[in-house]
Amino acid sequence: MSAKPVARGEAIELNLETMTVDQGLQLIEEERVQPLLKYLKTGVFENKTNMTFMKAYSVVVQFGDQQQHSSKLYAYYKKVISDFCSESVDRMGRLSGEDLLKSLAELWEKNTILVFWMQRVFQYLDRFFTKNNNEFPDLFSAALRAFTDTVYELVKDKCIAAMIDVIDRERNGHDVDQ
Repeated sequence: MSAKPVARGEAIELNLETMTVDQGLQLIEEERVQPLLKYLKTGVFENKTNMTFMKAYSVVVQFGDQQQHSSKLYAYYKKVISDFCSESVDRMGRLSGEDLLKSLAELWEKNTILVFWMQRVFQYLDRFFTKNNNEFPDLFSAALRAFTDTVYELVKDKCIAAMIDVIDRERNGHDVDQ
């Protein structure tokens, strides 16, 4: 008596043969990126399943072998991270002092989560596209550059002033949140 393999879960219904790269990016946007961004804003993570991950990853693998499509996938990856950083720094607005430092620390934590999950979906690009192309930095470096350009460069002077203020207050015997 031989045991037959048992399929668990549902089969992925995805027709990559007729899908365009734009349709693939739309699928990634709807099934992975929007739920992730919603989680970063609300703390509620919906639609985080292996099925949605496999669909998104399959799209990247399907189109990641072709130079023009790889460039488009890479640009989308960078845009998602840059847009998140831009929206977040806009919300920081006129914060200063410890409030600015706390807000920046929270933004960095959320950005780290975003980059982690985005890298998982787009990791195929690092294996072939960025590795074989000096023009494009790896995914992590691109994400770090996006954060630096969109957030850090805009708030670094205010952050330095805020840190000096906190240090001075601590030296003068005031309690500070470390």
